[in-house]
Amino acid sequence: MVIDTHQYKDRDFLVIKIMTPSLNTSNASHLRLLLSDNIDQGDRNIVLDMTGVKSIDSSALYEIIAAVKRVGNLGAISVAQLTPKVEQVFKLTRMDKVVTVAETVDHAILGIAKASNGPSARQSWWRLIARPLASLSRPHANSPRDISTPYWPETSGLGRTQR
Repeated sequence: MVIDTHQYKDRDFLVIKIMTPSLNTSNASHLRLLLSDNIDQGDRNIVLDMTGVKSIDSSALYEIIAAVKRVGNLGAISVAQLTPKVEQVFKLTRMDKVVTVAETVDHAILGIAKASNGPSARQSWWRLIARPLASLSRPHANSPRDISTPYWPETSGLGRTQR
């Protein structure tokens, strides 16, 4: 099944308006071809206007993730104008952490433009992960032990056989 779309350029951004009511297994391969062809042609900042999409399944979400990986640090993919049901799927699957979800196409374009001037999305994502990991390596604030002392408790003969 083919996806009904309308594509147009807005500044340096490609906006793909998806008018098919359901993105699922039957048309996910067309979504992949659509996104990969545009990325191969040099479009790195893509906004998916999902006004007409009423439902989405995991195969379509996978194709969006594949497109995000394909673009990498060279651009960004954003989704705009999600219906409440599709927005709920994005939140439940945490896709809103992978792609920028915007209320309007203009907000999506503005968000991509701001992100391209600042740190990349991948760097921002890493900071979210690295911050909690760094706190694990530090001793607890109430711990009397200094970081230079070994983790193992004092072994004054405990657990060892004395000769």
